[in-house]
Amino acid sequence: MKSNRRQFLVSTAALAAMPATMGTLLPGPAFAQAAKTRDLSASTAQIDAYMGAPVELVEAPNGAIANKRLLDGIDKVASTEPTIEEPAEGVWFLSGFGLAPMAVIDTPEGLIAVDTGDTKHDGELMLEGLRTVTDKPVKVIIYGHSHTCYGAGVFAEGNDDIQIIGHPDLNAVVEKNAGGAPAYFPEIGPYLTARLLIQFNTFMPKEGPDAWVVPTNLEVDEGAFIPVNTPVEDGQEMEVLGVKMQFFTRYGSDDKVHTTVWLPEREILFTTMLWSGPPQLYSVRGDIFRDPREWIEGLKHNRDLQPEVLIPLGARPLVDKELIQKTLEGYLDGASYVLDQSLRGILGGKGPNELRHLVTFPAYLNETPNNLQSYGEISSYSPAIHYQGVG
Repeated sequence: MKSNRRQFLVSTAALAAMPATMGTLLPGPAFAQAAKTRDLSASTAQIDAYMGAPVELVEAPNGAIANKRLLDGIDKVASTEPTIEEPAEGVWFLSGFGLAPMAVIDTPEGLIAVDTGDTKHDGELMLEGLRTVTDKPVKVIIYGHSHTCYGAGVFAEGNDDIQIIGHPDLNAVVEKNAGGAPAYFPEIGPYLTARLLIQFNTFMPKEGPDAWVVPTNLEVDEGAFIPVNTPVEDGQEMEVLGVKMQFFTRYGSDDKVHTTVWLPEREILFTTMLWSGPPQLYSVRGDIFRDPREWIEGLKHNRDLQPEVLIPLGARPLVDKELIQKTLEGYLDGASYVLDQSLRGILGGKGPNELRHLVTFPAYLNETPNNLQSYGEISSYSPAIHYQGVG
């Protein structure tokens, strides 16, 4: 599996460098008709940056030129450099090291790692960071997501008996995706993988005007995945290294094999539902359909647990029950708003491109920090909902 994944990623990297003009179709009658029927009002141009709305550009610390609104809000939800936080006693949160963050729980018997990075390279960076706060061995790994399990072998440090907890179907999903990006038709996996490498800054410089702002970088390597050897069911309770835990596997977000971890005695929740941007109901690289209803139900479940500490495996941690409830409500409302208004537009006869400009966040939803449109923009979500519902 490892060699296949590496070969697939490396072989498709060349595709990502192809000129965007390859395969472009010349304008024809259908194009002209679409141009005639597009309904883009002056108000759209005032709010849509891609249609001429004013955008204030600023320079990031690494020289990147970016939208000021992105830089003004990103520190609240993501780390732009390697950062280790301790949102609760004995719980470390490592972010800014690679594409996705991870959490570590300290126990007298050893460490419990929740997620391990999207690549072996990310795992190595985070293990190096972890060793600045503790030298205890990692005894247990919990996979919250099928994308963030490729650094596991790094954290195992040669321990063949390490316990790996995760969704019952995670191993099968990882096996299916061994060739690269998830694809409804496996034959187009190479194409989506090339787009994935572009999306995650693989070919962008670290400094200068064209650099990335947030280090959501994907390094091409063979991965260090270790299969789940302790699958958990929805609602299952278990004591792990002396820590009472409850696992929830019913709901997913961008894939279907998520595991939410609840520590009932400390009211700490580890979740894959809250990200640093709005629920990504469509990925710009292309992907299988992400059902908004499932993500919405998962967020409701997170909210109803009423955690005192929230450790999102896609954003910075939150402390304080009232703040967490307010954040989850705003985030949940954002996802519900996109779905509801998309369906309303479809019922009103709007097509995919019209929905793209019709469905925009009202001001009050932009006040929720995690609704910052940094990792994905909602203008791409409504068309995906239309295509799924209408064809």
